[in-house]
Amino acid sequence: MCNVDNDYKYSLDTLEKLASNIFSDLSSYQDHKENMANAGFLFEVAFLSGYIVNKNLFTDLFNSKCTLFFLILSIWIITHLFIRWQLGNRKKAALEQNGILLSMSGWVTQKPNLNDLRPHIPCEPSFKSKVYFFLDFLFPMPYLDVPKYIVQRKYPKCLFNGIKKMYDNHPYAALADYCISIGSLIILISFAFLVF
Repeated sequence: MCNVDNDYKYSLDTLEKLASNIFSDLSSYQDHKENMANAGFLFEVAFLSGYIVNKNLFTDLFNSKCTLFFLILSIWIITHLFIRWQLGNRKKAALEQNGILLSMSGWVTQKPNLNDLRPHIPCEPSFKSKVYFFLDFLFPMPYLDVPKYIVQRKYPKCLFNGIKKMYDNHPYAALADYCISIGSLIILISFAFLVF
């Protein structure tokens, strides 16, 4: 019996260290993703500003307005996908971090039992969730399930349950995600008006 108690205490200590390390790593990861998304948006703004200042140079280089707009559209699509990818990763990291915090805060009143320390059983996200996940690259979409890459990490049940609660209760993006995405679309519309 004493050996089981020691194993439980060791597992609990290890779990607390794991959760603490993941929590701090996700915090810096979120900051990095937000900075990269802002850098992508600033690139779009700089590209639009450069076009406005050097409009005659662009029209001299390209005989056709359609060719010029296709080039601008190609650059915009790559940049917009980059921005959405960064913001999507930031959103996932925020939900994962807050789920771990939710789990850790529950340990104040009730420590996890041995069953909670076992890895959760992975499940496949729904088809609709997978479609929303890919549409999120174009515009912020709600998450219906925990993304597959998080499910495959095999977190202990007590941590995964907190993450799942966060995905269930907060599936939508932050207001900043919508603002940057709408701003990116406004830049594309501005290019279209300026070219044609």
